[in-house]
Amino acid sequence: MSNVSRAASKNWLSLVLIFLFTFSVSLVGARFVRSILVGKSAAETPETADNTAQQPIANIPPDTIELQPIIDAWAENLDGRVGVAVYDLDRNELAATYNSSNFFPINDLLGLIVAYDGYRQISLGLENADSPIGDTTYGNCLDLIVRASSPSCTESILADAAHSKRIADFLSELGMTQTAPAFSQTATADDLAIFLKHVWQHDDLNLTSWAQLQDSMLDQPTTADTDWRQGLPSGFSTARVYSKSSNSVNVSDDSTSYGDLALVDFVKQNRHFAIVVLSENMPNINEFSRLATLIEGKVIEE
Repeated sequence: MSNVSRAASKNWLSLVLIFLFTFSVSLVGARFVRSILVGKSAAETPETADNTAQQPIANIPPDTIELQPIIDAWAENLDGRVGVAVYDLDRNELAATYNSSNFFPINDLLGLIVAYDGYRQISLGLENADSPIGDTTYGNCLDLIVRASSPSCTESILADAAHSKRIADFLSELGMTQTAPAFSQTATADDLAIFLKHVWQHDDLNLTSWAQLQDSMLDQPTTADTDWRQGLPSGFSTARVYSKSSNSVNVSDDSTSYGDLALVDFVKQNRHFAIVVLSENMPNINEFSRLATLIEGKVIEE
């Protein structure tokens, strides 16, 4: 074989070896890069065998707490008339009722409706909290109506025909057909439960108004002759209770009516209820406190 042939053969063999080496490196490199990209993709979008990890988690309501037997047993042997509505705010449904469509005196409870409407108007910019009313301001009046059941503030606001009509329209919009007509000082537990549900949602209040209303429903004074929280709030030991009561001044054996509206926040259990209790000819409002204790015991038990 000539020297030229040998040289050509060697060059051909070198080219083949270089080609094979380059191909192998490229193949290994491609697999390496692919493994990195696939691993990164898998880390960013983890999947399970049935692909459930990519599905949105449903907002599942909590289980029902059976409060109806408690309400029935509590009301069975009472001396006076009572109307009760307990609304489960987490499940958006009535949890228990008793005579809830019967009319009862509401007295000072009307003040909470008047105050809420006032805070709505302030939130909408249609009322000014600093506007004078009587010997105080509009904003201070709203606070006193709830915190101390000020009858003069409630009467001053309702004395204005435009205010009264606006409140009546508001109740009608909520579907409170058994309260709206003419402020007759009577209502049903069903109607007031509708109102409390709206208060809990408070979509029409700004943050400042909602904070002020909350505070006045939670922090109410106790004096020598007045305890605005001796009804439902006094029976709860672990829950946060936002409330408005009526006829709680010097309540004695000759009391003719008493009522309580309460938004109850069981913080530890993350459960929330609106409770309306109305009464007539009730000899002792301690029964309201006892009812609250029974409800709390059942919620904690669950």
